[in-house]
Amino acid sequence: METNAISSQQSDLIARIYEQYFGELKLYFLAYTHNEMEAEDFVHNLFMKLMRVDLIVESTVRHLLFMTAHRMIIDEVRHRYYIRQAEIRMKNGMELAYPTDVYDKMEREQLLALEERKLSTMPKKRANAYRLWREEKSMQEIAVALNISRRTAEAHVYHATCEMKEFFRKAV
Repeated sequence: METNAISSQQSDLIARIYEQYFGELKLYFLAYTHNEMEAEDFVHNLFMKLMRVDLIVESTVRHLLFMTAHRMIIDEVRHRYYIRQAEIRMKNGMELAYPTDVYDKMEREQLLALEERKLSTMPKKRANAYRLWREEKSMQEIAVALNISRRTAEAHVYHATCEMKEFFRKAV
């Protein structure tokens, strides 16, 4: 079993490095985050990574710190891009922003089929309200199309989305 216990000598070295570079690293991350607390969190995470390094050479530690900080920012940007793409796909009714893969298309079709299966179990007006909402119709347009009040349309859409979320949580 591997342990990540650090020696007191290495602990002292990391403490000195922390004191020496904390302010500079915080400013580096602050230029990306524009949020002081987030920048401090990045610095703390960087030092958590540093504690896992077996051999720290003081003459090259600055380069190691800023190279790691740069990689952390790139990873964060990639993560945020991935999240944005997922939100776009969800907003567009499971359509891919850049459909490039046959498997992605098949998965989308399966999810849409599951969604239709769930809609078939809902009351007719609720299912129709959900379908119109998915087509990005306004609540007023939904109400007029279904000959119901706007409040009723909102209630149908709310309950349908709640049911759909729960259904997908269980299905996926």
